[in-house]
Amino acid sequence: MKRKNRLLRDRMIAMLISLFTLSASLYAEETDLPQEIEKLNESYAREIARVLPPIQEKYIEALERILENYTKAGSLEEAIKTKEQIESARRWENLPLEQFRSEKNENLSRSEFENWLKTKSFSFRGVSHVTLEFDEDTVRWIVGGKPQEYDFKVRGKRTVVVEGAQDFQLEFVDDLSSGIFKSNIGEYALTIVNR
Repeated sequence: MKRKNRLLRDRMIAMLISLFTLSASLYAEETDLPQEIEKLNESYAREIARVLPPIQEKYIEALERILENYTKAGSLEEAIKTKEQIESARRWENLPLEQFRSEKNENLSRSEFENWLKTKSFSFRGVSHVTLEFDEDTVRWIVGGKPQEYDFKVRGKRTVVVEGAQDFQLEFVDDLSSGIFKSNIGEYALTIVNR
């Protein structure tokens, strides 16, 4: 069994190295990164490929022990779910990357939040479809392809006030995964996309 796990681990390492190296090189081609950054990205990919497989292997081994216990106890439903989790882990489908991103966003300072605003576009559908794009001190309010600029201020941890004829607010959850636009007419869910 240990030989089988070692072979599986070695295959996973080789797969991860090639996957990360390929994705780093494809990314570099798309963005024309300097050679120094390309080399750094390749090194980063090799380090991830070195570190992750042993962690994943321990996780799978722990799941297998849980599966064995459920099987011995005759807990069929739990055993089936555990087996599915093991198969998913072997395909590298259950890495907690989204959780990591969310936790990272929850810890953003106010100035980091302001910088985050400048990397996204925010849209909602109220009376018409509106898109908002933030710069240093202004927000472009785009309706029907016609932008207007307004001043804005960040208030509190995750609230933005757009100053115009009336003050509009954007309120985001702590992990910045969603938000709402508030006006005197109503509240609308925001669609958040990278610019």
